[in-house]
Amino acid sequence: RDEVGPLAKLFNVQVRFGRAQVPRFLDTMKRIRKDSDSQSQPICSSEVIRALVLGGWTSEPPSALRRYAEVILDGVRDEELIAELSSSIFAASRCTRSGTSNRHGHSAELQYPGLRGWTQEYENARLGVPGREPKFYKKTKSWLTVMREFQALASWAEELGAENGKLEIVGLHLARYTEGHKNTLLKRATASLEKVLDTKYPGSG
Repeated sequence: RDEVGPLAKLFNVQVRFGRAQVPRFLDTMKRIRKDSDSQSQPICSSEVIRALVLGGWTSEPPSALRRYAEVILDGVRDEELIAELSSSIFAASRCTRSGTSNRHGHSAELQYPGLRGWTQEYENARLGVPGREPKFYKKTKSWLTVMREFQALASWAEELGAENGKLEIVGLHLARYTEGHKNTLLKRATASLEKVLDTKYPGSG
């Protein structure tokens, strides 16, 4: 929540803390751990991590931490907590514009379905958004290709997990690598997921 410290009082300003401060806090805690004798312990307790990511101390949703998801989740050892945090961090934002679209081409009528929500109908609708510059359609087409490829990979991973009785573990890795903002990040995520699954189930690709 909003806090007023000595400098804030001096300059009559209000300091607002948001989710963006969470990675900085965790980085500070990590450095403190590195300089102490407790490096083998988690960076923070499960209760603190849960409060930082899911707590109501800010109006910003947990999804504001999406770009920092890997850093945050890497510091968590409780698999149930990882799944809980992932579901909130990777929750899809909904566009409320009606009759017009945002910079990504989404609107109240055409919502982003998530990386695994690709369908041919969705692709046609995204490429059919009117009045955009050629570079918009080129970038959108590239994004849709990544969505299509990742969906195929994720489906294979789930089938593989079911066959090996490891569906929960595979699902956990999918949650950690499913979302992103840039094509380069998504390609990196796909490669990371392939590596993780190939290590767990060699020769199954």
